[in-house]
Amino acid sequence: MKKALLLFLTIITTITLQAQKRAMTVEDLWNMKRIGSFDLSPDGKTIAFEVTTYSMEANIGNKDIYLIDGDGKNLRVLKNSDSNEGEPKFSPNGKKIAFARGGNLWQCDLNGSNETQLTNLYSGASGLVWSNDGNKILFVSSVYPDCETQQCNEERDKAADENKVKAKIITELMYRSWNDWRGEKRSHLFLYDLTKNESVDLMFGSRSDCPPVDLGGYLDYTFSPDGKEIAFTINPDKVVATSTNNEVYTINLANVKSGSPASIKKISNSPGNDNQPIHSPNGSYIAFRSMARAGFEADKQRLVLYNKESGNLNIVTENLDKSIGQVVWSPDSKYIYYEAQNQIYNSIYRYDLATGEHLLFLNDGINTDLKISNDGQIIYFRRMR
Repeated sequence: MKKALLLFLTIITTITLQAQKRAMTVEDLWNMKRIGSFDLSPDGKTIAFEVTTYSMEANIGNKDIYLIDGDGKNLRVLKNSDSNEGEPKFSPNGKKIAFARGGNLWQCDLNGSNETQLTNLYSGASGLVWSNDGNKILFVSSVYPDCETQQCNEERDKAADENKVKAKIITELMYRSWNDWRGEKRSHLFLYDLTKNESVDLMFGSRSDCPPVDLGGYLDYTFSPDGKEIAFTINPDKVVATSTNNEVYTINLANVKSGSPASIKKISNSPGNDNQPIHSPNGSYIAFRSMARAGFEADKQRLVLYNKESGNLNIVTENLDKSIGQVVWSPDSKYIYYEAQNQIYNSIYRYDLATGEHLLFLNDGINTDLKISNDGQIIYFRRMR
């Protein structure tokens, strides 16, 4: 594979200053538009990205979606209503763009027309991931673990609102994460079949969260290339307030049934934090990150390869003095690109599966959110400066 070309999106817009430079003010920070998540079209010609604009007077932010050509030209608006519209994801055939709005998932044509609603759930939906054939999606939704239907979730909420007793009896940790009161609901992973218009709670009955409450995120679930399996991350421990034991599991989708817990298989074995599973394009491996020690949030993140045929785990960065960030595969499955803190930078590296070599691919800058084109020639990423 030829050396990939690197292109980046700056995380903030450039401020046009007068000829006389001056100190940055609070107003300048409020006026900056922040670039959030982005996605690359399958043909590599278009980038869809989320932009948040802030109002100091109203004390709010609003998310819109923009498009730009892969060469950085032809900037245009896709969605810019008063509602928050974000999380853009191109459909696998490149003809549609899915996005989040109003607590559910929508899709539209590449010019913003012909909107259709993908999900219409009382409990909401976010964090969409497409299967390669475009027939299925994964998303997360906050639900009561034992509720099989949306009506059940709605009735439980209504009963809680109408109950005059507002006191809570807390019998487990953690009951609060930062500024969020956890309550009885859990973030569950759902599978939605677009051909059948059916959604299934893959974690029905589980008290765990996907993504995990802590040390997890939007990269914690993914389809296999053939769409027959998913890999995902949860913390199975009862007391998650004192646990960093996130684990990686797989689910064979052929055995999934509505209203019953999916049969899961654990592939990680570390007592520490394992997360961010991603299948290789050839279907042979699952790469994920792993911490060695339990209860230590600042432990080094190692890159692990799970061989799907043999079941063997190979820690490929055990002797590398770097903590791994996001991981992406090259389309030919020969390389893994990853970002890692490197002195004052967050650099990009490349791991060669054949030779075991770790190449410093891009040194300077704070670089995150890697995307690689389907031909393997261009890597896009966000850069903060």
